[in-house]
Amino acid sequence: MNFLPWCVAVPFILAALLLAGASIVNRAITTAIALTTAIAVVILCTLVLEQSLARGVLTYWFGGWHPGNHLGLGIAFEVEPFGAGLALIVAVLTAAALAYGYRSFDEVGVTFDVLVLVHLGAAIAFVYTSDLFDLIVFYELTNVTEFALAGYKVGTPLAVRGAFNFAIATGLGAFALIFGLTLLEGRTGGLNAAAIGESLMRAPSPVLASCAFGLIVAGLLVKSALPPFHFWFVDAQTAAPTPVGVLFSGGVSVLGIYALERVWTTTFAHALAPSAAVVHYSLAVLGMTGACVAALLAFTAADLKRSLAFATAAQMGIIVAAGTATDARSLAAAAFLVIGFAFPIAALAMWVGVLHHRLDTVIDEEYRGGGRGHRSSAVLALLGIVGISGLPPVPTAFGRAMLPLPLAMLSVLVGGVIAARFALAAWRAYGERGSATKDAHDEEPNSWLLVLPGLVLGVCSFASGALPWAPFAAAAVAFVDPDTMSQALLHHVVRSPEANVLPAPQSGRIVFLATATLVATIVAVAILPAVRSFGVVRTLHGVHNGSVGDYVTWLLGGVATITAVAVAVAAH
Repeated sequence: MNFLPWCVAVPFILAALLLAGASIVNRAITTAIALTTAIAVVILCTLVLEQSLARGVLTYWFGGWHPGNHLGLGIAFEVEPFGAGLALIVAVLTAAALAYGYRSFDEVGVTFDVLVLVHLGAAIAFVYTSDLFDLIVFYELTNVTEFALAGYKVGTPLAVRGAFNFAIATGLGAFALIFGLTLLEGRTGGLNAAAIGESLMRAPSPVLASCAFGLIVAGLLVKSALPPFHFWFVDAQTAAPTPVGVLFSGGVSVLGIYALERVWTTTFAHALAPSAAVVHYSLAVLGMTGACVAALLAFTAADLKRSLAFATAAQMGIIVAAGTATDARSLAAAAFLVIGFAFPIAALAMWVGVLHHRLDTVIDEEYRGGGRGHRSSAVLALLGIVGISGLPPVPTAFGRAMLPLPLAMLSVLVGGVIAARFALAAWRAYGERGSATKDAHDEEPNSWLLVLPGLVLGVCSFASGALPWAPFAAAAVAFVDPDTMSQALLHHVVRSPEANVLPAPQSGRIVFLATATLVATIVAVAILPAVRSFGVVRTLHGVHNGSVGDYVTWLLGGVATITAVAVAVAAH
């Protein structure tokens, strides 16, 4: 049985039913239904992942409208193991967010549950779709639900500003995607990514393809929150309720990077083959630069929610630098980095939420000593900190061991700096005495309900380190081949996954990088007070001033620069 359409249909149908029955069921029932739906989607996504690992590429044409003469008029879903795995991660995070949301704040109601389920369906469809127009549709549907969720606490000015900046920035990203698709559709007459790729291969147009690619890349980088496209993300993450922050940090940003990789492989790999090395090098430089800046800001931010946002942007930079490489080994490493990042950052987001729930603040000087006596949340903090550092057995450790040494060391530095930031925060909350705004020495009734979803995610981050290497290697080799997806979708030629095609990471290198991570974390802990006083740090934080005009200027500058570089390379 083909489960692809059901992974999207189930959350959409249940969201509609919940909304229709909102007046006759209470909050507990709606939350239970929403959580059960999310768990059902987790099971469906697991089945899809199992099928894709066994068969390679799965396809589904809605209405049976299969392509003819290299032209795909119908709408299709197409997924390979990496996409199936990402959809599963998003489903797991959604289930955890719904479970956390039941106890996180009293005003959560059916609207919240409906929005989360719609977001789940849209995010999975965004990963599965092979049609570029539908990619934009689901891009916007995720944006609309995220905008509503970010501004859910509409009574606070911070939420309104965060949601407004979110809507403006992601809306401009959608316009960039639409303009890029318009160029491709006008040239090829199609909307299917694989069909467009074959048309561009038969009738090359390097300058037009480069311009379209630049616009699409810029639009997807807005989604991934990679600097300098990340400003909206910082405000939205800071203002959003904790369950929404879990989705933002662990799942939303990775969607843009996956779509970027897939669009390149399926649509542009042949058309822009002569300039591929320059394109990948440029994106790698952008990713590494953004990772350094964002890690510094995460390290020095006084608000833990802003630190979470900057930590996400920093990790996205590393994943972009790894995933845009042309070799299968780096792509497999990027997949390990995604798994090793998504669960720990979500667990940390829940820990920050627990602090905020108990103390009404996550500003450094205001939660001092506020976690004392709350042992379960201390365990959650420990799991998240060890996971985000990338120490074994978290998959990040294995991903780093497969990267080129300079990028691996940068990943170590970024992971160590972020771990140091939250380790210091945990020490301030649990190890120091201070005047917190609430009595934190007694466990609140049923407080474990807030901590349990985060503990499950923390355990998932460690358990995922036992994933076998061979499926990642086979999936990466198939993914970097530009013909794999188009052959399966347009010509019904599905290649069986290859086995033992890439050597596994060396244990000696894993140990070396783990030791380097510990050293980086210890050094970062020692120098934090001095770094915060640097003028450049204050200037960088000052740029994130909440002004939508400034944010749009940075975003448009990034779009123009990426598009101009892509066109210049093609013209040369």
